[in-house]
Amino acid sequence: MREGRPIFDEHALDQYREFWGEEANEVIRELLTMFLEQTPSHMDTLRAAFQVGDLSAVRRVAHTLKSSSGSVGAYALADICQQVEDLALAKDIETLRSLVPRLEEIALATTQVLREYLEHTL
Repeated sequence: MREGRPIFDEHALDQYREFWGEEANEVIRELLTMFLEQTPSHMDTLRAAFQVGDLSAVRRVAHTLKSSSGSVGAYALADICQQVEDLALAKDIETLRSLVPRLEEIALATTQVLREYLEHTL
């Protein structure tokens, strides 16, 4: 993970504000809501895939979560998902075993921060 990358950088949402103008807050609300709804399911799928040793599924889910995280400015989660994706591709189960709990912590922190942003800022 790149050091110093934030859990959430709200400036990442500026691209939506520039493109959507007055409708931007509604679009951002929808994006964040979808992210918050889908992330727990992605994490459940990733966890289950890891437990049964399905590294291909781990890689796919990590890739999906990395993309969605990056699109909403959840950079710390995107970065650790990149690591998980790379380790799954390399079949490095031992390193993954130590990284998956950290991924879960960051995913939880990310959803808490985004939920708060959604409730109090938009």
